[in-house]
Amino acid sequence: MDTVLNDLEAKTNYHFYYDKAVFDSLRVTMQVSSQPLTAVLDLIFKDTPFRYAFVGKDVFLTKTRVVQTAMAPGFFEPLPPGYVRAKGARNSINAKADKTVIEATTENKTYEVGPRTNTIGKGMATMAGYVRESKTGEPVVGASMYVTDIKSGIATDQFGFYSLTLPKGPHTILITAIGSQDTRRRVILYSDGKLNMI
Repeated sequence: MDTVLNDLEAKTNYHFYYDKAVFDSLRVTMQVSSQPLTAVLDLIFKDTPFRYAFVGKDVFLTKTRVVQTAMAPGFFEPLPPGYVRAKGARNSINAKADKTVIEATTENKTYEVGPRTNTIGKGMATMAGYVRESKTGEPVVGASMYVTDIKSGIATDQFGFYSLTLPKGPHTILITAIGSQDTRRRVILYSDGKLNMI
């Protein structure tokens, strides 16, 4: 695939962006002359899950999903009175001035372990649970769990189980595993409890 794309770049004014690891399984053998680039790409990706999108003279190649190159309808419309753009939000996300917009991701959520109290007691507490793959639910064996504030960590066992004894209070836990994207969880530890991570 690299040879074909290098040849297309040399013969056109376009530049291709793609993940070589994703496209290494695609084999292309063809001869084409005097065809528009879209026709050539349609031939290359016919009956495959691969897609393309143009942004000016740049071509983004993806698998399964197409890169959206147009703005959402109403993107450039003026904001209604009383609305301001939230701090750190992209242009297409707006919020009322007195509220903060937080992305609804597991990394931004704070998980509470143990019964919530107004004051966090002193001492240590143990949180335990399983780390599982989000799509399959399979246990993640040997996942590294690193607690950033105390600079300590452990790895999950053969069942994806972990047990951490930590000072009570807030902690950030970095989770890394082979074949998975690194992630983090924010936790407030009130007392002993269970927390499964997916």
